Amino acid sequence: MDPVISSLPPQPSMKPWYRTGPGITFLVILGIIGFVILSFSILTGYYLWQIKSGRGAELGKAFAKEKLTLDKNRAAQTAPTGPKLAIGADDFVAQ
Repeated sequence: MDPVISSLPPQPSMKPWYRTGPGITFLVILGIIGFVILSFSILTGYYLWQIKSGRGAELGKAFAKEKLTLDKNRAAQTAPTGPKLAIGADDFVAQ
């Protein structure tokens, strides 16, 4: 073996960027974002196809069912209430 080559310090093994910690984190986040975009695109395409096929009225009925709409009476009962403030007209008079 050549003495010059054997006297060199060993080179650190360079990992590819996608095998490092930040690289793996980046790819996981990119994968999640890609999955969300793909899912949204598929759902949008499905509903657009249903509307184009003439089933828009059926979709409207499905989304207008009572369980999917906001019940105003129930919302008023469960709405958080804070302290009642009594503000009169005299409170806004410049002094």
